[in-house]
Amino acid sequence: MNVQRGEHGLVTLQDGRVLAVGGHTSSDSRTHSTSEIYDVESDTWGPTADLLEPRQESERPRLLKNGTVMLVGGHGSRCCDALTQADLFDPESGTWRPTGPMTHRRGEHAVVVLQSGDVLVVGGFDWGTETAPRPAEIYSMDTQTWTIADEFPEPGLVNMAIGLADGRVLVKGDGHSAHCYLFDLDTRTFTETGSLREERLRPTLTLLIRWTRACGRRTVGLRRHPYRGALRSLDGTMVDDGPNGPRADSPLGHAARRWPSTRCGRARQDGL
Repeated sequence: MNVQRGEHGLVTLQDGRVLAVGGHTSSDSRTHSTSEIYDVESDTWGPTADLLEPRQESERPRLLKNGTVMLVGGHGSRCCDALTQADLFDPESGTWRPTGPMTHRRGEHAVVVLQSGDVLVVGGFDWGTETAPRPAEIYSMDTQTWTIADEFPEPGLVNMAIGLADGRVLVKGDGHSAHCYLFDLDTRTFTETGSLREERLRPTLTLLIRWTRACGRRTVGLRRHPYRGALRSLDGTMVDDGPNGPRADSPLGHAARRWPSTRCGRARQDGL
């Protein structure tokens, strides 16, 4: 990239390019307002429009159904102050515009694009005021406004969330908590569901895919164990330690991805 970045955002655009936004420089902790785009065909990074304000530690930018990108909250140029601002990036024009502020300041929060196309924001923390907002918020693509939803039972840092095939959202509780909750868009409420088998900080949540093959069906969605670096399925079964055994240096904040197979069969998404 053209600028050294840490705790920045990355998202793949609909045309296959990659957008990098914000972050900070480790040498002087300077928060960036710059953005740049990686072009796969030319194998180069090029600048695009700056953010409306510097930010870091915002939840990963989300690609919306209309092809724009939403960047929500995070921390600004004053290191501890979380932001209420959410901005939209238009890849066609290469420009950012504000959506209007959320009700609560949030950094290290969860953001999920719902099946309706709207955006759910849960949890987070504002180090400046040492507060964790309880209410979730929803951005409506139709009205382009934020509204308050149900209060999340475990507000705080790094709430991990993922949309399910049936339209609900699975959200992990605060910090190391093993508790999990389901958000229902119709009722706009959270209900507690089954807990993880062990406490985890910043785990990866991956929607599973079932592959239909001549030899039967197998689940291939994986998540990486946060301490040992081993890959495990959701039932806890060890899948792959790698050729040299479990990794001792598995970093927090890693990401698991679904990989398509070209060898046999056809995939369909069953959800959790």
